[in-house]
Amino acid sequence: MVNRSLTQRRFGPFVTGRRAHDPVALFPRPGDRLIPILLLCYFWTAAVFAQGWRPAGDNLKTGWAHQVRPESVLPEYPRPELERAQWQNLNGLWDYAVTGSQAVKPPSSWQGTILVPFCIESSLSGVQKRFTGANYLWYHRDFTAMRPADGGHLLLHIGACDWRTVVFLNGTLAGIHAGGYDPFTLDLTPFLRDSDTQSLAVQVFDATDEGEPVTGADENKPAPHNQSYQPRGKQTLLADDPDYFFHDITYTSVSGIWQTVWLEQVPGQYISNLEVHPDLDSGKVDVTVLTEGGDGPVTVAVQSPDGRRRLTEEQGPANAPVHLSVPAPQAWSPGHPALYGLEVTFGPDRVASYFGFRKIERRKDAHGITRFYLNNHPIFLYGPLDQGFWPDGVYTAPTDAALRHDLEVEKRFGFNCVRKHIKVEPARWYYWADRLGLLVWQDFPALSPVLDSAHTVNHPDFARPPEAKAQIETEMQRMVATLSCHPSIIIWTVFNEAWGQYDTQRVTGLFKRWDPTRLVDDASGWNDRRCGDLFDEHDYNSPYQREGQVPFGKVAGLDPNVVLNRVIVLGEYGGRGISNSGLEGEGFMPHVWKHKGLWRYEELRDAAQLKKAFLDGVSRVRELAREGLGAAIYTQLTDVEGEVNGLMTYDRAKFKVPPDAVQDRIQAVIREGSAE
Repeated sequence: MVNRSLTQRRFGPFVTGRRAHDPVALFPRPGDRLIPILLLCYFWTAAVFAQGWRPAGDNLKTGWAHQVRPESVLPEYPRPELERAQWQNLNGLWDYAVTGSQAVKPPSSWQGTILVPFCIESSLSGVQKRFTGANYLWYHRDFTAMRPADGGHLLLHIGACDWRTVVFLNGTLAGIHAGGYDPFTLDLTPFLRDSDTQSLAVQVFDATDEGEPVTGADENKPAPHNQSYQPRGKQTLLADDPDYFFHDITYTSVSGIWQTVWLEQVPGQYISNLEVHPDLDSGKVDVTVLTEGGDGPVTVAVQSPDGRRRLTEEQGPANAPVHLSVPAPQAWSPGHPALYGLEVTFGPDRVASYFGFRKIERRKDAHGITRFYLNNHPIFLYGPLDQGFWPDGVYTAPTDAALRHDLEVEKRFGFNCVRKHIKVEPARWYYWADRLGLLVWQDFPALSPVLDSAHTVNHPDFARPPEAKAQIETEMQRMVATLSCHPSIIIWTVFNEAWGQYDTQRVTGLFKRWDPTRLVDDASGWNDRRCGDLFDEHDYNSPYQREGQVPFGKVAGLDPNVVLNRVIVLGEYGGRGISNSGLEGEGFMPHVWKHKGLWRYEELRDAAQLKKAFLDGVSRVRELAREGLGAAIYTQLTDVEGEVNGLMTYDRAKFKVPPDAVQDRIQAVIREGSAE
C-alpha cells in the first residue's frame, strides 16, 4: 500500500496547451521503413522508468506505445468544436485504489499509480487489472489552482468515464454523472480551497455486463426482459469464457476514465456550447451561442476554409440564433472536405470552432430507386467496420497520431465512409474524419442482453423498466447532441443485430426528432421493424455461389412492402481471415493477440487467397450496386483481439490486404454507384 499521494504536482497558472489544429507526427504506415527499434526501445525504457511507469503485462503493443509519456499524455486540445486557447491538461499519473462497493468517501491510502486516460484494464494504464461491479475504482491527484478572480469559474471536463462517476474536490461532493460514452463538465469553483493546492478524487462504478450469464451451454430461451442500464458496445466480462455466445466477437471491458481530463478557467459569464446549423442550399448558417452566468451580445465570425479570409461577421443576442450568409458556399464532401472556421466572442470569453456545408437525404432517382443523396447528388457509400479497439489502450488510442492513422488508412483503401461500430469515439476522431473527408455511419453502443440469432431473430423486442429506458435514452440523446456538430456524421444507427433492441419504432422516432438533418438506421441487421431510412441486412456468405450457397447480398426480389422506400444497404459482409498456419507462415503471428483463440467467419489459406476473396467481394458489391444497393460495409478494418478478420493486424503494423492493390477497384464501385 502507498500511504501518501504519488501525484502531488504543481502546475502554476494556466498555460496554452497544444491546439486542436496543430500538426502531429504520424507513425510510419504499415510497410513503410521503420525507425531503428532497438534504439527507440532503449530511450523509451529509460524514459518510462524515470517516471515510475511502464505498460503492464505482456499484451500486444502498437508502434505508438513508445511515444506515450506520463508527463505529456494526449496533449492535444480534446474538444476542437469548442476550443479555448488557455487550458490545463490533467492527463498523466494519478493515484488509484480498488475498494469494496460500500466505500462512500475516498480512501486514505492508495495502491499505486494509473496513467490517465487509459482504462484500468489496459496495458498503457500501467495497471491492467480486471474490474467488476463488486468494487469501486478510485482516482486521486492534486493540482494547483487559485480561486478565479472577478467571479470567474474553474471548470473540470472529463471526456468520458465508464460508467457512473462521482467527483470530489477537497473531500466535498462536486458532481455525479452516469454514462460511459459522453463528455461532462463540472464547475469546481464552489469547492476550491483558498490555498492553491486542490485535491481531486473520482469514484467509478462499472458493472459492464454482469447479470447476463447467458452462455452457449444455456439452451433455454431467455425471457424478453432485461434491466441493464448500461450501454456497453462490445465490452464484456465474459471475454475469457469460451462458452459465452459471443466469446469470439466481444472484447476486454473498459472501466473508469478513458478520455482526456482537463481544466478551463472561464469568466463569470461564459460560452457553454454552440449550436451550428448550416444550410447548403441557401448558403446560410445559424449559430446559437449558449451561455452560462447571464445573457448579452455575442459576435460570430466565419473564416474561409483556407483560413486566410474573414468572410462575414454578425452580432446578436446570446442563446438565440445569429444568422450569417456565406457567399458561394463550398460543400463538404469526401473529395473536398471544406471546413469553415468560426470565431465566437461573448464578453471576455472567446472560442474557436468550425463547420461544414453538408446535406444528406434519401430520395428516388430517375429509375425509381431510393438512394443516398449527398449535397443533392447520389452517392454510394463503401467503407469498413471500424470498432476502435487498441491492444495497448483498449478504448483509447495511444496518441492522436494513432487515432488519425486509422482514418487515413481507410482513405488509402479508397473508401468514402466508415461505420463506427457500437462505440462513440473521442471528439478528435470525428475532427479528423471532418478534416480528412470520411462519411461516418455512427452506431449507438450496444445494450444488454447480447444474445445470438437463435434467441433473438424473429422474436419481439426486449422489454425494459421505465428507469432503464430513461437512462439509456438520456445517453442516446447526449450522443446525438454532442456529435451533431460534425459534418462527417450522416447516419445514426440505433440498434445492432437485436442486441438489447427494444421499442424500436418509438426510439427511432426519438432519433429523428433529435436530429432531423441526418438519416437513421433503426436496426443494422436481423430484426427490421420497418422504420427508419435504411433497410439494412448483414450477410457473411461468400461472394460467389458454391455448394448450393447463394452469394452474399440481395436487392432484386425484395418485398417492397418490407423495404418501404428505404435505402437498401449491406450493413456487414466479409469477415474472412487467414488460417493460423497462414498467419504463421507469412509472419503475421507476432502481430496477433495471444490471450484468446483465433476466429474468423471463414478461414482462408493465406494472404493471396484473402486478397482474392476481398476483390471477389468488391465485384459482388458492384453487381449489387447496379441492382440498387446503396451502401456496403466490409468487416473489418483491423483484427480485434482474437477476431482475426481485419485488413490490418491488431497492432496496425502489417496489412493483410495491401491498400494499393484494391484502391482502384473500390473507387470504381463508388464512382459507378454514385452516377446520376
